[in-house]
Amino acid sequence: MKKRTSISDIFPVALFLIFTFSVMFFVIISVQLYRSIVKHSGSAEDTDIAARYMVEKIRSHDELGNISVTDYMGHEAVRLDKMVKDQPYVTYIYVYNGTLRELYVEESELSNCTEDSGTEILEINDMDIEKISDDLLRFNFSGNDNNNSEAIVSLKSSPRD
Repeated sequence: MKKRTSISDIFPVALFLIFTFSVMFFVIISVQLYRSIVKHSGSAEDTDIAARYMVEKIRSHDELGNISVTDYMGHEAVRLDKMVKDQPYVTYIYVYNGTLRELYVEESELSNCTEDSGTEILEINDMDIEKISDDLLRFNFSGNDNNNSEAIVSLKSSPRD
């Protein structure tokens, strides 16, 4: 009968431990990489969604005099006016506290609203609005991780010369 050495006893255990730690290391690295990719792509998608959201909101309110670029409590905003059952309603879309917000309220109740009264839409760091001409608006959205999206909207209802 052959005599067993301590190396022959330790070798299978050591091989098992090396394999186990290698698999755990691979799984941990994979999870961190996946989280990083999801976080980065989610933030890039948020700015794109914000740009498309703004285009659709403007399209739905595109009537002469119903769209204006204004200030809402110190924040650059888009104001959308609409009559509902002979009552004037106003919508402000603005960025406050790292989120794109929409405030929709009857105009007479506007004085009761605060900066955080708007409904949170998306996580957006900043929104810049530039009025290129009477019928063109440019929106620049900045998201997390320095992702940016731009939308240029042509107002069909603007006055023509």
